[in-house]
Amino acid sequence: MSERLAAVRSDLEAHGQAHVLQFIDELSDEQRDRLLAQISSINLDVLDEWIDRYVTSRPEPTLPESIEPAPYYPHDPAGRYDRQAFREAGEELIRKGKVAAFTVAGGQGTRLGWNGPKGTYPATPVAGKPLFRCFAEQILAMEKRYGVSIPWYIMTSPVNDADTRAFFQDNNNFGVTRRNIFMFPQGMLPSLDRETGRLLLAEKGELAMNPDGHGGSIKALASSGAVEDMRMRGVEHVSYFQVDNPLVRVLDPVFIGLHATAEDSSAEMSSKMVAKAYPEEKVGVFCRVDGTTQVIEYSDLPEDLARDTDEQGRLRFNAGSIAVHMLGLEFVERLTADAD
Repeated sequence: MSERLAAVRSDLEAHGQAHVLQFIDELSDEQRDRLLAQISSINLDVLDEWIDRYVTSRPEPTLPESIEPAPYYPHDPAGRYDRQAFREAGEELIRKGKVAAFTVAGGQGTRLGWNGPKGTYPATPVAGKPLFRCFAEQILAMEKRYGVSIPWYIMTSPVNDADTRAFFQDNNNFGVTRRNIFMFPQGMLPSLDRETGRLLLAEKGELAMNPDGHGGSIKALASSGAVEDMRMRGVEHVSYFQVDNPLVRVLDPVFIGLHATAEDSSAEMSSKMVAKAYPEEKVGVFCRVDGTTQVIEYSDLPEDLARDTDEQGRLRFNAGSIAVHMLGLEFVERLTADAD
């Protein structure tokens, strides 16, 4: 332990973070071991870069000069594309076991007034089915329709992982075959002092940590072994959705077909949109910036663009992001090739 502590202390001193060991002599062996393991899991070289770029320098966000509405395939094709052909393409991919479901479920139900993982919240108005059951029943229906086993990947958080697993066990996995469910917790990032960039302690023997957000779900797929499991199963595309969406189509054949086979699709990442109801609606908007599609948050989109209309009086910037995506597995693998 003394050699390990000396090595960790030396590393922290080199990065100006040795203060996190100020209570080390007051800790039990178990607490000390846990703190050292927590510190060792952090790449301090990368952390220095983040602190310099995003904490101590605090760059002001700037909008690009040219922002255009992002193109999209409307729900009603109206002669613009062959919806049935894309549906059949998506159905064929499902039937061949090429598509997996991926639920981002790390949140707690606090804002819903619910004490527990958000996925356990009784979401349906009559039967009170929990969100997880809503998704499970869709998966079971798709398996029956297409005669295939559909793997379901669920990203929890360190806070709700145990409760989520217990909830599934108590409910017999809602009828889904256990070997088709792959749960894993999302990654965590250390909390930093805004003025100095110093690591913060939650307790004398514990760093203050926070979930690394939805963006971290891609890395978590790789580090958890989920990507390897997908590859072993022959999965090629991943249907991503967040747990707080009881109306989501877990696997949408038309969306899958468009993502995988449309001529103008890279089959890397595709996103669903819902038309904005009014200019001030608090939802991020898909925009086209310098040849790439981006989401600009409602708080950042200039008011004149938010209110801009076409000749029919419809909002030009109306493609609201609802965090429903299709991801190509090769794309995920490329993004996470250097993941720890």
